[in-house]
This record gives sequence, structure tokens and C-alpha cells, in this order.
Amino acid sequence: MIAATRRAALLFIVALSTSPVFAQVSVDADISWMNDDNVENNAFRFADRITSADVRLAYAHDAERSSFLVSAGTILNYFAFVPNRTFWMPALQLHGGMILNNEETLTGELSLGWSSRSGRNEYAFMDHRIFSGSLSVAYDPTEVFSVNGLYSYRSVSFTILSPFDHAEHTFSASTAWSFETRTSVILRGSLGAKLYNMAISDSTLSARGRSRTDGSAAQAVQAWTSIRIAQGITEHTGFSLTAQIQRNIRNNSASLAGTTQLISDEELFDDRYGYEGWTLSAMLTEVVWEGTRLRLAYTTQQKDYVLLPAFNLDGIQISDLRNDRRSTTMLALEHDLSFGSIQAVYEHIVNRSNDPLFDYPNTAFTVQLSVPIGF
Repeated sequence: MIAATRRAALLFIVALSTSPVFAQVSVDADISWMNDDNVENNAFRFADRITSADVRLAYAHDAERSSFLVSAGTILNYFAFVPNRTFWMPALQLHGGMILNNEETLTGELSLGWSSRSGRNEYAFMDHRIFSGSLSVAYDPTEVFSVNGLYSYRSVSFTILSPFDHAEHTFSASTAWSFETRTSVILRGSLGAKLYNMAISDSTLSARGRSRTDGSAAQAVQAWTSIRIAQGITEHTGFSLTAQIQRNIRNNSASLAGTTQLISDEELFDDRYGYEGWTLSAMLTEVVWEGTRLRLAYTTQQKDYVLLPAFNLDGIQISDLRNDRRSTTMLALEHDLSFGSIQAVYEHIVNRSNDPLFDYPNTAFTVQLSVPIGF
């Protein structure tokens, strides 16, 4: 795989050096404010106000048959009520794309990324570093049909919880059709494997939360498939339906549960390899007027955990396996500005579980300002 990656990178460099080029340096900045009434996503419902800043510096190099992008940035999340939750995350990314045939129907893309999370005091146990890479090929023989293949790799290493260090390999394939009736259909299938570097025992986790493993090195293999149907209703209105099913081929994942978490942090607390189930979602999009878009979405998800028991609030096991039904309603309004865009998002989550700790509602309201700057 390393040799193949080097050859792909060399091809990108050769293409860049022999084609007419266009280069641009840009700075992008996003700042958001979130009011969350249940930042830990559990029955205790601790609220917080989170200010996030995301700044990225990028250099883009476009040629006739290829492109290259390198970017560096950092994300800072500040928690007003519990400042020790605050963390920052620098990141680097390289991305290259190339047309692979004379007909310009076959394209390839190569991406490499790195990020590192740094937290404070008692929340530093979630600190980790991620190295990621992906290689994809797309074949678009006509305007109404396309096929895509993707391989992605992630290596995650934790500063404190080193038993959770792991590598993940994912293979995906998708095909898409577009019709004159403003209808599009996308079918996607994926196979993923998550391989932990060492055995994880209950003694490793006893100080952090509740878990269940068999003491062997955890390895999980999961397959998931989805279908998305989108329909343009009018020139300014669109509707889509998405259905997904995920099933485990091998059940031996590891996770922490019942511990402080963030909505977006699932590596430790709600690993997708730890449950099976299905997801249904619907979204309505409306262009209210030029530069202003409104989105309304509803998602319902069944999560049947394959190894994690359910406990009561005293820590006593009450069921062999935990089962959740999660419903999410989202309303978003985005407006383009002369110098960027502004977005307001309302999200309401209801999670019903046979584990009382994870039977909760969660409401969050976010305002985000995005400012792109080109040179």
C-alpha cells in the first residue's frame, strides 16, 4: 500500500509539472456559538455554551488534468460552563486529483490527513492523534450514470487510553443514476474492519466507565448498505429519502459508556462497530430566495448493541444487551453574505433506551459564520 501511495503521489507531481497551472492561496474561518442543554448526551442533562473557531490556510494548484491542495488549520472548542472541557485540534491535509483517461470519464483522488486533539485536566483522557488516507476512483461514462470506488484508512492513537489505539480499513462502492424527471438514485455498499492493537480488559476501563469485553484484542468487521432517492419537486424545492442497514460480521468491539462525552466524539463512547440496526431519514430543501436556503430533516435510528449490556443508574446490570431508538429533528437556515455565509441550526434529539442513563432528550441551537478569503 505504501508503494502504491508513493506511485500515485509521483503521478500527481508529474502531471502538475507538465500542465498549465492556476494557483491560489486562501484563508477560511468559521466561528460558531452553540447552546446545548445536554452536552454529555445522557440522563443527567448538563448544559453548556460552546464557542468554536475553525481557521484554515490552504494552497490550491489546478492544472488542465490534475489538481492539488494542501491545507493547515486548527479548531478550538471553548466550553463556558465547564472550561476544563475545552480542547483544540490542529490538522493538516493533502489532496490530489487527476483525470486518468483521454475521454475524461475516469478520475482518481488521493487524500492524506493528520490531526491531534489536546484537552485539559480530567478531560485529557480523550486526547488522541489521527492519521488518515484515502484513494478513490470515479467512472462517469454518461451524464446519467456513474460508479465510484473508495478505500480509506484511519489510524487512531490515544495519549492516555492506549489500549484503544486502533486501525480502521474501509472499502466502499457506489453507483448513481440521474433521470430527466429530476430524480436521482444512489446505491452504496461498504465493508469496514476495526483492529485494536492490544487486548482491552475491564480493569483498563473501571476508572472511566462501564464496558464489556472478553479480554482479547478487539476486532470488529461490519457491513452497511444504503439507498438514497432524491426528487426535485420544483425549481427551488427538493426532497430526499435515505435508508441504511448495518450488520456486524464479527462482534468484538470495545467502548466506554456512562462517561463524560461530546456529541461529536464517538471513538470511545458510541463506536458504530458496537451496534447493528437501521437508519431512515428524510430531508426537504427549499431555496427561499436567491442566496437563502432552508432545510428540514428528520432521522430515526435503531441501535442494537451486540456486546454492551444495559445498567440501571446504580450500575447494576438489568439487561444482557442495550437497545436504543434515536430520533433527530433538524431545521437549518443558511444565507449567503457578500463576505461569506451565516447559518442557524436547531436540532432536537430524543434517545429512548433500556439503559436509563441513555434515555434522554437533547436540544441544541447553533449559529455559524463562515468567511472565505482568497489571494
